Amino acid sequence: MGKQIDIDSKFCSSCGIKILSEKEYTDEKQKNDSTQKDEKKIEFRKNSFPVQRINTALLYTGIFISIFLALIIVSVGTNIILSFLSIIPKVIILIIYYQWIETINTMIKNSAEFFLPAGDHVLNKSSLISDALSSLKMSSIQLKFFDAYCVFSILSFILSISNALPVVSIITSIISLIIYAFMLIEIFNAESNLQYTNNRIYTSLSNKTNQIYSLTERKAGMVILFTIITLGIYNLYLLVKHYHEINEFISADEFNQNKLL
Repeated sequence: MGKQIDIDSKFCSSCGIKILSEKEYTDEKQKNDSTQKDEKKIEFRKNSFPVQRINTALLYTGIFISIFLALIIVSVGTNIILSFLSIIPKVIILIIYYQWIETINTMIKNSAEFFLPAGDHVLNKSSLISDALSSLKMSSIQLKFFDAYCVFSILSFILSISNALPVVSIITSIISLIIYAFMLIEIFNAESNLQYTNNRIYTSLSNKTNQIYSLTERKAGMVILFTIITLGIYNLYLLVKHYHEINEFISADEFNQNKLL
């Protein structure tokens, strides 16, 4: 153990390190604690983009109307009134898809905002966070496929109920289905990347974030195949199933972020 220098008795004679008095040690410790707390506040910040969850009432209303109209058509046959009424659930389902896309995009924005400051302050992990966020930002869902799907879906519907240009109606329906497949591919890829990135960062940052929820991995081709085989029933099932999965994912994500705040 080093001896104190006789001049002022504040430095060690062996190593030259300043020897603090009890008051100086207490003040220094409080200063360091305060600095650590300030750094923790900088690392993470509360999301400024509120996540708008898929509207429950709208979802189940669209499904109920779809099933109700389908049962009537099977029972009494179709007519011009029923044909026009069937546009209602179609529009509702398009709105649900839009909400689905916006929910995913908002979660991507929130993750980028929440984790970006951490990349500059978490030692030995900034590179991992930066790389993960760069990949995540590129996963935002563009609305081009959704917009095109809306146009061709409505156009196909109008042509089918008017019985005009049957060949054009079939071609339009096929184009609508292809665009729908590309839309699903983009949505599923964005979800997969969001889930992978968030779970990867949460795991690396803290062992407190144990609420990691996995979305079911789906293939667009299989979704379309099952939708065709079941005459659209699988598509309704997918909307309900995915609605619950997204809510669970949002809840787990909010839990993890609150743990890190």
